[in-house]
Amino acid sequence: MMKTLRTQFFKLTFRKTRLSVCLFAALFSGNVTANDTVHLQLRWLHQFQFAGYYAALEKGYYEDAGLNVVIHEGFAKSTSIQEVLQNHAEYGVDNSEILHERLHGEPLVALAAIFQHSPSVLVVRENIKSPRDLIGKKVMLMASDGDDDILGMMSNAGVSKKQIEIVPISLNIQDFIDEKVDGYAAYSTDEIYSLIKKNIKFNVLEPRIYGVDFYSDILFTTENEISKHPTRARAFRQASIDGWNYAMQHPEEIIDLLITKYHSQKSKDELLFEAHTMRPLLMSDLVEMGNMNSTRWKRMADVFVENKLVSRRDANKRLLGFMPSFDVTMDKTMLQRYVTTGVLIFILVLFVLVILLIAFNGMRRENRKRREMEKSHQLLCRQVNHMQKLESIGRLTSGIAHDFNNILACMLGFNEMNKLMGEDITDKSLREIIENNTHQIDIAGRRAAELIEKMLIYCRQDTKKQEIIAKPTLDVINEVLGMLRPALTNRVEIELVCECLPEAEHDCCENIHIDAIDLYQIVTNLVVNARDAMEERGGKITITLKPALDVNTQCIACAALIKGDLIELSVMDNGSGIEPQMITRIFDPFFSTKEVGKGTGLGLSTVSGMVHTSGGHILVNSELGQFTEIKLLFPIVNSL
Repeated sequence: MMKTLRTQFFKLTFRKTRLSVCLFAALFSGNVTANDTVHLQLRWLHQFQFAGYYAALEKGYYEDAGLNVVIHEGFAKSTSIQEVLQNHAEYGVDNSEILHERLHGEPLVALAAIFQHSPSVLVVRENIKSPRDLIGKKVMLMASDGDDDILGMMSNAGVSKKQIEIVPISLNIQDFIDEKVDGYAAYSTDEIYSLIKKNIKFNVLEPRIYGVDFYSDILFTTENEISKHPTRARAFRQASIDGWNYAMQHPEEIIDLLITKYHSQKSKDELLFEAHTMRPLLMSDLVEMGNMNSTRWKRMADVFVENKLVSRRDANKRLLGFMPSFDVTMDKTMLQRYVTTGVLIFILVLFVLVILLIAFNGMRRENRKRREMEKSHQLLCRQVNHMQKLESIGRLTSGIAHDFNNILACMLGFNEMNKLMGEDITDKSLREIIENNTHQIDIAGRRAAELIEKMLIYCRQDTKKQEIIAKPTLDVINEVLGMLRPALTNRVEIELVCECLPEAEHDCCENIHIDAIDLYQIVTNLVVNARDAMEERGGKITITLKPALDVNTQCIACAALIKGDLIELSVMDNGSGIEPQMITRIFDPFFSTKEVGKGTGLGLSTVSGMVHTSGGHILVNSELGQFTEIKLLFPIVNSL
């Protein structure tokens, strides 16, 4: 209780001190005059999405800062960015398009990021489970160059803009309800309410799940405003943030204000839904309202670069100055004024220093706690993404395994009939050929049946049923090579290398504690991928089994730390290589660097699942146009 009262006292005292500094600076700097009139352009109609600005106006925060603020709601014929650039308003609110325009040379400056996570999502039909399901379908977006986070999600999932039909958005969710389009760019705080209310069945694709996490509803201005009126810009930003803090503490009061004074087109239930769903996106309980991080802006810019919306050189250059420092340059007149009022400034500085000294330790602890929470949050998000990827494989495996098992049973049945018919053939040589062919079909069929059973057990995640039937590792590899060598062209050479442990007396290599069917599938997938990488020019595939001592690195797939002595199974080819930005994504479900129709994107993700289930981890080394080496690291166990 005492801690809470003390915190409230410090906040109140600090606010009064900050207000005194703003008014004092206004008095002597000439940057903010009494009742300075400025205009704020919203990006859409009056709703709770802009609650903080209404609160700042109605509760007097703007007035306390010496500002007379006029708030304009958005309209369809122009954007807030256009209104600010055309000097119709000094300040505006918009999304990641601010950064997009900045990287293309527009003099925009971000003042505060209100939404730490964007509410922008893609509402899709119930049967659409991933972005790849949208290939060839109609998707409503703000414009062909808008909704950057949704386009980034598409790109991360391996879907280009050319593979979908982009329809200019009508700003009416009824078009989705009427099935005019298969996807609709919406806000999770807005249009979702209408779909739920009307019992419409739908799915939601969130950019965050696919590695695109943008700021949203960003308060911005121009370089000209910052240069000419730095104190006014700083005062406007702080008053707006104070308004947001008040609005999130008193949502129902602001909702009543929206209905009675601003005549919002939404019902009270809609506004309450909006306020409730906004809270976790603002993250005001974890980070300071309006918080911005230069590293986060850099990651957002990287998405534009990866999608070829801007060059790397322009991005690095134009990011400088995107977050203002509010530095004020003093001329001689300003210096004379400060000298004249030096005594008052000295007293004021002493007062502020006392407040800062008292609050310093508490603020330092809070900052440390906030950083730790942000790190924990990032780690948790990465782990959740990894779990969702594995879950996707499980769902797909479960769906196809049962049907494939029925097909396989038919194939084996017909093969048995062929065997019986072959016994009646009098031509000995023809009978031997048929017997050999049916025998090979039977072997492959039985192995496929065993694999399907493993797939069903794997997707059920029942470890008690996953009996490990291990074989000597080299025997399994040789069996795979015996099957695959006939499928390799004359231009592809394959070599198996096994290195002994220095202290080993009997076996040349340790055995990997993994089910033989899993290991068979792993080696097959890796060798086939290596062969495909050398399809055009040929080359050499090298399979190496050796000890890996004193390992200290990080798994490329699950980001876990790998330490100790391990056994290494690697497959290396001198094919086309992998682009550096793609290496961390090749084990994602449904991701493929091959052309459409030539790969499912499930081979390496299945390998990753089997390796991790056996306690192993994965490393990748590659150089574009030179080679690719995939290393599988397993715990060392006693030889069989």
